[in-house]
Amino acid sequence: MKLVVFSHKVCWPSAASPIGHATDGGFVFHMQAMAGIFNVVNVVVPVDKPAPNGEVPFTHTNISILPVAPIRQKGIYRKLYVPIWLIRHFGKFYNAIKNADAVHAPIPGDIGTIGMLMAHAMGKPLFVRHCGNWMVAKTPAEKFWKWYMIKYAGGKRVFFATGGGEAPPALQNPNLEWIFSSSLSHQTLPENAKRSVPGTHPELRLLIACRQDEQKGTGRVIEALKLLPQTMAISFTVIGEGNSLAQFKQLAEQGKQNHRVKFLGKLSHKDVIAQMKTADVFCYPTRASEGFPKVVLEAMSCGLTIMANPVSVLKTLIPSSQAGILLLNDSAETIAEGIADLYNNRKILQTNAENGCHFAQQFSLEAWANTIRNKMEQAWGRSTLD
Repeated sequence: MKLVVFSHKVCWPSAASPIGHATDGGFVFHMQAMAGIFNVVNVVVPVDKPAPNGEVPFTHTNISILPVAPIRQKGIYRKLYVPIWLIRHFGKFYNAIKNADAVHAPIPGDIGTIGMLMAHAMGKPLFVRHCGNWMVAKTPAEKFWKWYMIKYAGGKRVFFATGGGEAPPALQNPNLEWIFSSSLSHQTLPENAKRSVPGTHPELRLLIACRQDEQKGTGRVIEALKLLPQTMAISFTVIGEGNSLAQFKQLAEQGKQNHRVKFLGKLSHKDVIAQMKTADVFCYPTRASEGFPKVVLEAMSCGLTIMANPVSVLKTLIPSSQAGILLLNDSAETIAEGIADLYNNRKILQTNAENGCHFAQQFSLEAWANTIRNKMEQAWGRSTLD
C-alpha cells in the first residue's frame, strides 16, 4: 500500500540522509516505523532552512518527502494566511491523496487537518493520530478535533488518541482507542540501559530535556535548588531551547545556583540519550498540556528515576512503572522535598532504574507500529504491504 502523510513538522535538506531530508524531534522515528509497514510513504511537509542543532536524518528509503512552502505566520495572521496558502497547494494535496491507498494525518496542526478533511471528503481510508493532550480541549480547534474523532472513528477511519488510562478515550465511540508514543526501538532499548549504576556518583544528578518554556518546570526546579543546603552535592543539567531559556539562566545566576545548573542548549537525539546515561533523576514538573511525552520513556529506558506532575498520562504511567514519584504539586517547596528524599535514599534510584528499563520495553517503536498496523488491516481488510 502507498501511504501519504500530511504534517506541519518542518523538515529541511540534509546531506546526511539517503533520501535528502531531515528534521528534529521524534517525527523521523514515527515515519520510519510507518515505512516499515507500508510499501511507500510519501510525506507532505513544509521544507525550510536547516535548524542549527538536533538534526535527525530520514534513513528509510521507502520514504519520500513532498515539500510544501512553510507557513511562517503565527497566531491570527497564520489563520488568515492558511486559506491563501491552501489555494497554492491544493493541487498537490489533491493529487497526493488521489494517488495514495490511505492517508495519515497527525494532529493538532493545520496541514494535518487539511489532509484529514480532504481524505474524508474523497473517501480514502484514513488514519488519524491525535498527538496533543486528549483530555484538555480549550480552543475551538481543539474542540473540533475531539468532536470530529469521536463522531467519525470507525469503518475505514482508524483514529487513535495519544495517551492512556483505565477508561477509553471516549465512551461514546469504542472505535477510538489510545496509542502511546515512542522513539525507542528494540535495538536502542538495551543500548540505553547500558550505563553506570544510578546513585553511585557523589552528586545527585538531575536532568530535564524539553522545550524551555515556563510551563515545563525548569524554573521551578532552579527555585527548588535554592531551598536546599549548599552542602548537598546536586547538579542540574538543562537541555533544550525556548522562550524562557534566558529567564532560567538569569534565575540561576540571581539565585547563586550557577555552580549547580548547566545549560547545554539544543542537542541531537543521540547526545540527549548520552546525557541521560550520566544522570540519576529526570526532573519534569510540567504544567504543560502533555499527550504522551516520549522523553519520559527515553529517561526510563536510560535508568533515570522520574519526578513529575500527575499531568495527562503521567499520572498512570509513573505508578505503573514503579520508576519514580508523582509530585503532590509543582511548587518549589514540594520539588525540593522530593529532591532531598532522593538525595538521602540513593538505593531507591537503583530499584527505579531496574523497574524503568524493564517497563520501557513494552513501548518500542515496533510495538507502536504493530498496534497501528493490526488495527488498520482489520479496518481496511487488506495487508498494509499489499
